[in-house]
Amino acid sequence: MKTTRTAGLLLLSGLLSLSACGQPSPQPDAAPMSPPGLTSQDVGTQNWSATSAGGQTTLYNGGVATTLRGINWFGLDSGNQLGGVWTSDGGRKHDLDFWMARIRALGFNAVRLPLSADTIYNDGTGKDRALTAAVQKAAAHGLHVVLDFQTCSTRLLGGQLVGDPSRCPDRAWNLNYWLDYMDKLARFAQANRNVAAIDLFNEPHAISWGTWKAYAEQAVSRMEQTYGGSGQNVLYFVEGTGGTPNWGADISAVNTPANRLFGGNSLAGQIVYSPHFYGKYVSAQAAASIVSGAVNSGANVVIGEFGMVPGDTRWGADLISATKGKGRSSFYWALNANEGDGPYGLLRAESGGNGNWCLLESGIYTTLKNGYGMVSSASTTTVCP
Repeated sequence: MKTTRTAGLLLLSGLLSLSACGQPSPQPDAAPMSPPGLTSQDVGTQNWSATSAGGQTTLYNGGVATTLRGINWFGLDSGNQLGGVWTSDGGRKHDLDFWMARIRALGFNAVRLPLSADTIYNDGTGKDRALTAAVQKAAAHGLHVVLDFQTCSTRLLGGQLVGDPSRCPDRAWNLNYWLDYMDKLARFAQANRNVAAIDLFNEPHAISWGTWKAYAEQAVSRMEQTYGGSGQNVLYFVEGTGGTPNWGADISAVNTPANRLFGGNSLAGQIVYSPHFYGKYVSAQAAASIVSGAVNSGANVVIGEFGMVPGDTRWGADLISATKGKGRSSFYWALNANEGDGPYGLLRAESGGNGNWCLLESGIYTTLKNGYGMVSSASTTTVCP
């Protein structure tokens, strides 16, 4: 996502909440409810595949049709702490347990975590402590995870996203560095069975589809060496290229099977094309046309990011209405309030007085809830009842 994060998240990048360090934390104060149409999720099963038949993409886990109703939650792309875990209200700490419980209570069953090379395994300790804490807490709350390689560097975000996995201007870097991180993510995912998918690279807008296809095939082949013979499978999310209608959106090449990864061989359904759409940059009709063209041609599609602003929720309602018949799984951008390009956040922007990260953007949340038929045990106006 081409967005500008506020400085507060960067300044706190060296900190971890007590719960993120594995210390005891309060139990969630409300049991989450499952949205209708979602099977009881076994986050210990990791045998994912997808098919597109009859003009619809369906995801399966262990042979069971499974919907990923997801939300993006950033922070591990710019530091070692997910957004909002330093806040509190009424003496109650908003640690990982608090937020995972709230995400589940809002009706989501999956989180997509944007990551940087600096925070996948380094986080000031040479280990993957922050990432492990987040993914394991997600599992404890019945949440699947998508691991997203967002950026090679915490300094290259927003409009500075490189758009090419073979480049990283602030350090020595080549394609093999990125492939090494793909291997790290595969090994991490294999050890954490609530990981449903690995998103190979965020918005590769600076290269052609042919170049990106070749790079992505190398990454998937590398990761499959880790998974080979294990009896486990994850999905591989492959984003679009180009700058029109916005970074990450153009997957039109896959309408021709020969242009898909491995010439259309989807590795038993593990290859999923994952465009990004935002109301500021593309009409709902144009976005739906991109999704429909790919799915109708037999390609698997899951929208990995889509965002609406509070004043234009009609766009979101139209997009959901036009695309959910093509595949119910999708990921909204984002839970976080502190972004400058939108605000797309499900939580109200901090500039609007939401210093505690408590206030929901009611219009955005209601649009998601009604559009997807989500059942929620949470208020539509606050996450801090």
